Amino acid sequence: MFRFLLILMIALSLTSCRGEVDVSVAPTPTLEVAGNARADIPQTSEGSSLASEGGKAVAAPGEFPVAATMLSLPRHDEVLPANRGDRYVYGELLRSGDCLRVSYADQVDPVATHDGLLVVWPTGFVADDDGETVEVFDLDGSLVASVGQSIRMSGRKVFSAGEWDWTGSPDSCSGPFWLVGDEVSPSKERMGSTVESYDGVLFATSAEQRGPIISNVAQLEGHLRLHDRCLVVESVDVPKEYLVIWPPGFSLEGSGSGLSMLNGGRQVVAKLGDRVLLDGGHSKVETAYSGECDGPYFKAGRVALADQ
Repeated sequence: MFRFLLILMIALSLTSCRGEVDVSVAPTPTLEVAGNARADIPQTSEGSSLASEGGKAVAAPGEFPVAATMLSLPRHDEVLPANRGDRYVYGELLRSGDCLRVSYADQVDPVATHDGLLVVWPTGFVADDDGETVEVFDLDGSLVASVGQSIRMSGRKVFSAGEWDWTGSPDSCSGPFWLVGDEVSPSKERMGSTVESYDGVLFATSAEQRGPIISNVAQLEGHLRLHDRCLVVESVDVPKEYLVIWPPGFSLEGSGSGLSMLNGGRQVVAKLGDRVLLDGGHSKVETAYSGECDGPYFKAGRVALADQ
């Protein structure tokens, strides 16, 4: 009897000392997200949701792409529908440093020459800089403009930054400015180039158009060189050769070391080996040099000798 009571007491003691392990899983906290944003995908600073595809972040359908580098864009909050803007502009979107400009012709004076306008985009527009070109996306994440392409924009021109509230513009980007309205689309005016061969040397000129001569957007200074069949400008600022899209009417004459460049009036503006100064802008051309000459490209508006 004593042995039975002893065994019973030991059993009761072991039961009271043994803790039960709680293996239940606590419910996952629910994140409340306003609007149509998805709670299971982290949000970017621009409000775009990211998903993962093969280890690479990608944008959900209809949202902004994820860029390695986002170019800072000057933005405005004004409501500028097409019928309230001063006019439309069309031209080629060019990049100069951290600035996006449009070299344009307008409806009032379609043959006039204008300097590039700094483009001020509606709030919410973003720019994707992949190192090769810059693409601009609207509020819906749709591609609306690319550097080197022709665009048409509603809006209005202003001359002073004090005329509007803006954010995001680098200090180096000066006016005049174009405040973009609610219409941005590819321009029907093609700003391509024509490639001709002069004694085997490939030479590209801007297509004839009613648009302006590009000026005061960017400058390229360097020596005029012949690289195989490609006429290039070897920059004095960086170790790089640029293929130039020359102004309409320019041509070549001569051959070899005696090669000369003529303007539309058949006047010699530069010879092979000369140090030249070009006004224009870095560009992604619509017609390249027949696949034989690789960029980067520079679209010239004005050409002069560097010492003049």
